[in-house]
Amino acid sequence: MILIKEKDMVKLDYIGTFPESGEVFDTSLETIVKEHGIHSPEREYAPLIVTVGEGQVIPGLEKALLQMKLDETKTIDISPIDAYGERDEQRVVLLPREPFGERDIDPAVGMVLQPEAGIATITKVVDETVTLDFNHALAGKVLRFEVTITAVK
Repeated sequence: MILIKEKDMVKLDYIGTFPESGEVFDTSLETIVKEHGIHSPEREYAPLIVTVGEGQVIPGLEKALLQMKLDETKTIDISPIDAYGERDEQRVVLLPREPFGERDIDPAVGMVLQPEAGIATITKVVDETVTLDFNHALAGKVLRFEVTITAVK
């Protein structure tokens, strides 16, 4: 069989877990999310279609795809540098709570906002301050993907 190359369109199923705990953080397989109790009814679970070499997936996964072939299943560990980067504490900012109220926003932990500076998650709300984290939720984490190539074009 021929290895996948750049510009190939690849259809794949995947299960993303954290190697240290085995916790599933993402998958294309509905059976897996139901099995792990993390099913989201508003999400469509389907194979991922990627054109290799176009930056449609994280760099570590794209590199691994170039070493795979049709019908192959491989488990890949990806370091933060080849995924969502290292966590950067300078991307965590403390803001006064007042401007949120002026915009009719009642800040709550876990709320995701998209100010001009990028996507941020509220991680702490105290009397007069709100803490925003502009790091990707998976920044600083080693990710494990079990990938199965189901089609190559």
